[in-house]
Amino acid sequence: MTSGDIVLFYDPKGLTKVISLMTRSPFYHVAIGAGDSKVVEAVPSGVLCRDVNPDGRKRSFVTIPAPDGAGLSALAWAQTQIGDGYDSANLIGLVLDRMLTRMHVNYVAGDRFTCGEFVATAFERAGTRLFPDIDSADVVPADFARFVPPDEMQKARHSLHAP
Repeated sequence: MTSGDIVLFYDPKGLTKVISLMTRSPFYHVAIGAGDSKVVEAVPSGVLCRDVNPDGRKRSFVTIPAPDGAGLSALAWAQTQIGDGYDSANLIGLVLDRMLTRMHVNYVAGDRFTCGEFVATAFERAGTRLFPDIDSADVVPADFARFVPPDEMQKARHSLHAP
């Protein structure tokens, strides 16, 4: 993984399976590569930089090269957000929004992020709008699947059905 790459996690365990089920995707989390096996990510304890496999837990992920050469700028912005909070209320709103397609449910807090919103906003701040058809506050990990190469996508989908 190179600094500024998009790191998309699959093979959910425990509560992360809920995100995959609700979004009908093998992907449950997204972060920005920070080099040396580190990522900058928005997690329930807030925005932080940590090892891609924290606490010895091995996580399955695919790395997506940063589009338009914007990775280092996106990472630079992301690093300035370390210490900001996680947007639990928006996460609930996003899940409801995906379930109730006729009703738009969203809540945005200025210095709190969900993981998808965090990565999309970092690239937007770097001058690259990853999802022109989706507001950054509405982005979920499943949306990043459009950037995953077909062979990696097959591997991620297979993980959902593995014992």
